[in-house]
Amino acid sequence: MTPRDREKLRIGWEVAAREGCMSDFASALGVSRPAVTQFLKKHDDLHRALTDGRHKSGLSDQETAERALMCAQAHLGLMNWTHVGRCFGVARSTMIGWSKRHEDEILEAIEELRAERRAA
Repeated sequence: MTPRDREKLRIGWEVAAREGCMSDFASALGVSRPAVTQFLKKHDDLHRALTDGRHKSGLSDQETAERALMCAQAHLGLMNWTHVGRCFGVARSTMIGWSKRHEDEILEAIEELRAERRAA
């Protein structure tokens, strides 16, 4: 395996850990999705992690709270979904899907934002 392939794998696992997909991986590498597909033919484990729905890496509590806060801002129209996705290095659709799976955390963040606004 070449050093370049090892670097691609490292980047791929980082994308998978952030619940990214193959398109996110292609964007991170700056290549087309078909090029990523060719690369992943040799790496079944990474391919599965990027395509098996959700790669459960178990985000830390702080990372989950940060995502929930930014998703809450997007739900309130204070930020757009594309920006939220870019902040975490994943696609807009990935963040929208994540927000649907973590509604409770986002509702709590929305309540906190509203309480801060009332207090200000």
